Amino acid sequence: MNRIITFLTIATLLLASCNQKTNIDFKTEIEKLNDLLQKYEEPSQFYSISTDSIIRVIGEKGTVININPSDLITENGKQISDSIEVELKELTDQNEMFRTNTQTVSNGKLLVSGGAYFINIKSKGQKVKLKPERKLKVEFPKVDENEMTLFYGQRDSLGQLAWDSVPKKFEKKPKLVSVRCTICGVKNCQYSRMAM
Repeated sequence: MNRIITFLTIATLLLASCNQKTNIDFKTEIEKLNDLLQKYEEPSQFYSISTDSIIRVIGEKGTVININPSDLITENGKQISDSIEVELKELTDQNEMFRTNTQTVSNGKLLVSGGAYFINIKSKGQKVKLKPERKLKVEFPKVDENEMTLFYGQRDSLGQLAWDSVPKKFEKKPKLVSVRCTICGVKNCQYSRMAM
């Protein structure tokens, strides 16, 4: 009998708690989640580089960024004369994307991602941009056999990413042959790669 009374008491409490209205502030809850995920996100790689020649930055996971400093200006239109700082974040699997809060959704549809990459370039702490009609050449490692489309992501007021497709196709890079560097003698040295 005591078991039945205990069960009915618990069931009554559960039903009473289900009927109570709760006011949830979704923005606050999303901010809490974003703060939590930020502790575990994939770290950025930072490179400080002189601007006296064309720059080739090679990320830890194979991203290659080719930068011509003469193609860059500060956000207020001034020429870059000092060194630049390049921030690169390479997210190549679903675990890294989840921890970095880079969900791959575009217009409500789930995307299959071949990787997400963040590139930020500054000079003396000030953001830089490309001059009109100039381009930044970036090579991404192939992490998926499917043909991929390029998307740009923009965070909204809640910190969620919205991805929009870009009408450009990826160009396939010729396969690299194995070569020995004439400078250091190391096979496949990053300074001795030859396309074939």
